[in-house]
Amino acid sequence: LGVGGDKPSNTANLTVIPASGIITQPVTPVAVCETSTFSLNIVATAGIHTYQGRRDGVALTDGARISGTTTSVLSVTGVITGDAGAYTCLLDGSEISSASVVTVNPTTNISVHPVGGTKCVGDMHIFSVTASGANLTYQWYKNNLSSPIGGAISYEYTINPLAAADNGTYFCVVTGDCSVKTSNPATLTVNIPVSVVAQPAPATTLCQGNSTSLLFNVTGANLTYVWNKNGQPITDANITGINTNTLVITSSVVSNTGSYTCTVSGLCSTPVTSNTATVTVNPTTSIST
Repeated sequence: LGVGGDKPSNTANLTVIPASGIITQPVTPVAVCETSTFSLNIVATAGIHTYQGRRDGVALTDGARISGTTTSVLSVTGVITGDAGAYTCLLDGSEISSASVVTVNPTTNISVHPVGGTKCVGDMHIFSVTASGANLTYQWYKNNLSSPIGGAISYEYTINPLAAADNGTYFCVVTGDCSVKTSNPATLTVNIPVSVVAQPAPATTLCQGNSTSLLFNVTGANLTYVWNKNGQPITDANITGINTNTLVITSSVVSNTGSYTCTVSGLCSTPVTSNTATVTVNPTTSIST
C-alpha cells in the first residue's frame, strides 16, 4: 500500500502456446532420381495424432505411387518430375511441420549418338553426343573401356589431323547423378594416300617366246590399276594383269615391245603414274635358207 492509496496496474494478456507435438522434423533438402523411391517422416510426441501429408500446401491422398499420406511416414515410388516440391505434414489439424524440399533429377539419357565415317589421313573428324540429365560428365574411349582417351571429356571429341593410327571404334560414357549411359559405337576408317613402294624395272630384254612381268608396288586405299603400252590401252592377247599391280607377258612376241606405265588411283590422292618400263622382245634366230 502506498501513502496515496492503492492503484491498479495496466492489464497484461497472457497467451499460452501449446508445446509442439513434433519432435523430429522431416529431412531437407532431398534429391532423388526419376523412377526411384523416397520417404519422408516426422516423429510426434506420444499419444494419438492425426497426420496429413501435403505438397506445396495441397493435401495428398494415397494412390498407385503415393502412400502414407495420413501417417507419419509418406512414401513415393516410381518418382516423376511432378513429384518435386515442398512437402509438409499437418499434425492434429493445426501444427505444420517444416518443409522438406524435394528435387527430382532426370535420368541420364543419350538422345543423339556419335557417327563414324571414312576419311583420309590429314582430314578432320568430330564425334559428338547429345545427352540429358543432372551434373553430366563425359569420357570418350577408343575400342574398349580399358582405353580412355586423355583429355576427351566433353560432349564432342575432335581429331585433327587424322592419322592412320586413328582407325578404330569410338564411344562415349556419360555419367550423371541418375545413372551412367554408354553411347553406341562409331567406327572411324582412316585411309592412307597412294604411296609408291617400288617402281617397275626400267628395262627388260627377253627373247621371243619367253615370259616376263612388271610390278608396280604401291600402298593405299581402294586402289585401281590401269597399265598402258606406249600411252595407249593394251590390246595384246598374251598380256594379262592389266588392272592389277602386276602386268604379265606370256610367250612374248616381238609386237610386245614398247614402253609400259601403270596409273594407280585411290581414295585419298590424285592418280599416280609409274616410271616408264621399257620391254624389248628380240625375235628368235632363224635360218631361212
